[in-house]
Amino acid sequence: MNQNFIKKIPILMLIVGIFALVQELRILEIDGVNPNLVLSSVAAIAFVELPFIIYLGLTALGALLLEMRFVLNIEFFAILSLAPIFWLLRRVSPWKAGLGNLIFVSLGTVIFYAAVDYTFILSGINILIREIVYNLIIVGALYSFFYYLYEAEE
Repeated sequence: MNQNFIKKIPILMLIVGIFALVQELRILEIDGVNPNLVLSSVAAIAFVELPFIIYLGLTALGALLLEMRFVLNIEFFAILSLAPIFWLLRRVSPWKAGLGNLIFVSLGTVIFYAAVDYTFILSGINILIREIVYNLIIVGALYSFFYYLYEAEE
Protein backbone atom coordinates (compact mmCIF):
# COMPACT_ATOMS: atom_id res chain seq x y z
CA MET A 1 0.00 0.00 0.00
CA ASN A 2 1.37 3.36 -0.95
CA GLN A 3 1.11 6.52 1.11
CA ASN A 4 -1.65 8.02 -1.07
CA PHE A 5 -4.20 7.09 1.58
CA ILE A 6 -3.27 10.24 3.53
CA LYS A 7 -4.91 12.37 0.83
CA LYS A 8 -8.13 10.35 1.18
CA ILE A 9 -8.62 10.86 4.91
CA PRO A 10 -10.11 14.41 4.93
CA ILE A 11 -12.74 13.66 2.26
CA LEU A 12 -13.66 10.37 3.95
CA MET A 13 -13.98 12.12 7.33
CA LEU A 14 -16.21 14.74 5.73
CA ILE A 15 -18.41 12.09 4.09
CA VAL A 16 -18.75 10.07 7.30
CA GLY A 17 -19.49 13.25 9.29
CA ILE A 18 -22.14 14.48 6.86
CA PHE A 19 -23.70 11.02 6.63
CA ALA A 20 -23.89 10.76 10.44
CA LEU A 21 -25.50 14.20 10.68
CA VAL A 22 -28.02 13.47 7.92
CA GLN A 23 -28.88 10.13 9.53
CA GLU A 24 -29.25 11.61 13.01
CA LEU A 25 -31.47 14.43 11.72
CA ARG A 26 -33.49 11.88 9.69
CA ILE A 27 -33.29 14.08 6.61
CA LEU A 28 -33.62 11.16 4.18
CA GLU A 29 -36.38 9.34 6.06
CA ILE A 30 -39.07 8.02 3.73
CA ASP A 31 -42.28 6.50 5.06
CA GLY A 32 -40.77 5.84 8.49
CA VAL A 33 -37.57 4.29 7.10
CA ASN A 34 -34.31 6.08 7.78
CA PRO A 35 -31.29 4.66 5.94
CA ASN A 36 -28.29 3.68 8.03
CA LEU A 37 -25.90 6.03 6.27
CA VAL A 38 -23.02 5.39 8.65
CA LEU A 39 -23.25 1.64 8.13
CA SER A 40 -23.44 2.20 4.36
CA SER A 41 -20.39 4.46 4.40
CA VAL A 42 -18.45 2.01 6.58
CA ALA A 43 -19.25 -0.78 4.11
CA ALA A 44 -18.17 1.32 1.13
CA ILE A 45 -15.00 2.64 2.81
CA ALA A 46 -13.91 -0.96 3.51
CA PHE A 47 -13.03 -1.13 -0.19
CA VAL A 48 -10.86 2.01 -0.13
CA GLU A 49 -7.19 1.17 0.44
CA LEU A 50 -6.57 2.41 3.98
CA PRO A 51 -4.69 1.09 7.01
CA PHE A 52 -7.02 -0.66 9.45
CA ILE A 53 -6.48 1.91 12.22
CA ILE A 54 -7.62 4.73 9.90
CA TYR A 55 -10.65 2.69 8.83
CA LEU A 56 -11.49 1.94 12.46
CA GLY A 57 -11.12 5.65 13.30
CA LEU A 58 -13.52 6.63 10.50
CA THR A 59 -16.00 4.04 11.75
CA ALA A 60 -15.71 5.33 15.32
CA LEU A 61 -16.16 8.91 14.09
CA GLY A 62 -19.40 8.00 12.32
CA ALA A 63 -20.69 6.00 15.27
CA LEU A 64 -19.87 8.80 17.73
CA LEU A 65 -21.44 11.50 15.61
CA LEU A 66 -24.67 9.50 15.41
CA GLU A 67 -25.18 10.20 19.07
CA MET A 68 -25.07 13.96 19.36
CA ARG A 69 -24.72 13.49 23.11
CA PHE A 70 -21.52 11.48 22.51
CA VAL A 71 -22.72 8.60 24.65
CA LEU A 72 -21.17 5.19 24.10
CA ASN A 73 -24.26 3.04 23.69
CA ILE A 74 -25.12 -0.28 22.04
CA GLU A 75 -25.53 1.34 18.60
CA PHE A 76 -21.98 2.73 18.83
CA PHE A 77 -20.53 -0.66 19.66
CA ALA A 78 -22.68 -2.44 17.06
CA ILE A 79 -21.38 -0.20 14.27
CA LEU A 80 -17.82 -0.31 15.61
CA SER A 81 -17.91 -4.11 15.73
CA LEU A 82 -18.80 -4.21 12.03
CA ALA A 83 -15.52 -2.51 11.08
CA PRO A 84 -13.24 -5.51 11.65
CA ILE A 85 -15.84 -7.82 10.08
CA PHE A 86 -16.04 -5.69 6.91
CA TRP A 87 -12.26 -5.18 6.91
CA LEU A 88 -11.49 -8.89 7.09
CA LEU A 89 -14.25 -9.95 4.70
CA ARG A 90 -13.07 -7.42 2.14
CA ARG A 91 -9.63 -9.02 2.14
CA VAL A 92 -10.76 -12.65 1.96
CA SER A 93 -13.99 -12.42 -0.02
CA PRO A 94 -14.07 -13.62 -3.61
CA TRP A 95 -16.48 -10.81 -4.54
CA LYS A 96 -15.52 -7.73 -6.42
CA ALA A 97 -15.96 -4.46 -4.57
CA GLY A 98 -19.37 -3.58 -6.03
CA LEU A 99 -20.96 -6.91 -5.12
CA GLY A 100 -19.07 -6.98 -1.82
CA ASN A 101 -20.56 -3.63 -0.84
CA LEU A 102 -24.07 -4.91 -1.48
CA ILE A 103 -23.47 -8.07 0.53
CA PHE A 104 -21.73 -6.19 3.36
CA VAL A 105 -24.47 -3.60 3.79
CA SER A 106 -27.21 -6.26 3.68
CA LEU A 107 -25.50 -8.47 6.24
CA GLY A 108 -24.36 -5.46 8.24
CA THR A 109 -27.92 -4.15 8.58
CA VAL A 110 -29.13 -7.51 9.88
CA ILE A 111 -26.13 -7.87 12.23
CA PHE A 112 -26.68 -4.32 13.50
CA TYR A 113 -30.30 -5.02 14.42
CA ALA A 114 -29.41 -8.42 15.85
CA ALA A 115 -27.04 -6.66 18.24
CA VAL A 116 -29.22 -3.64 19.01
CA ASP A 117 -32.73 -5.14 19.12
CA TYR A 118 -33.01 -8.69 17.82
CA THR A 119 -36.81 -8.67 18.21
CA PHE A 120 -37.00 -5.98 15.52
CA ILE A 121 -35.74 -8.46 12.93
CA LEU A 122 -38.96 -10.44 13.19
CA SER A 123 -41.46 -7.84 14.37
CA GLY A 124 -40.30 -5.13 11.97
CA ILE A 125 -39.34 -7.31 9.00
CA ASN A 126 -41.17 -5.01 6.57
CA ILE A 127 -39.23 -1.97 7.77
CA LEU A 128 -35.99 -3.98 7.90
CA ILE A 129 -36.33 -5.07 4.27
CA ARG A 130 -37.10 -1.51 3.16
CA GLU A 131 -34.11 -0.23 5.13
CA ILE A 132 -31.83 -2.82 3.53
CA VAL A 133 -33.03 -1.75 0.07
CA TYR A 134 -32.53 1.91 0.98
CA ASN A 135 -29.04 1.13 2.34
CA LEU A 136 -28.22 -0.77 -0.86
CA ILE A 137 -29.11 2.27 -2.95
CA ILE A 138 -26.96 4.51 -0.75
CA VAL A 139 -23.95 2.16 -0.74
CA GLY A 140 -24.23 1.70 -4.51
CA ALA A 141 -24.10 5.45 -5.05
CA LEU A 142 -21.30 5.86 -2.53
CA TYR A 143 -19.26 3.04 -4.04
CA SER A 144 -19.65 4.64 -7.49
CA PHE A 145 -18.47 7.95 -6.04
CA PHE A 146 -15.42 6.34 -4.42
CA TYR A 147 -14.64 4.41 -7.58
CA TYR A 148 -14.77 7.62 -9.62
CA LEU A 149 -12.78 9.56 -7.03
CA TYR A 150 -10.00 7.07 -6.26
CA GLU A 151 -9.75 4.55 -9.10
CA ALA A 152 -8.30 7.08 -11.52
CA GLU A 153 -5.26 7.64 -9.31
CA GLU A 154 -4.48 3.96 -8.61
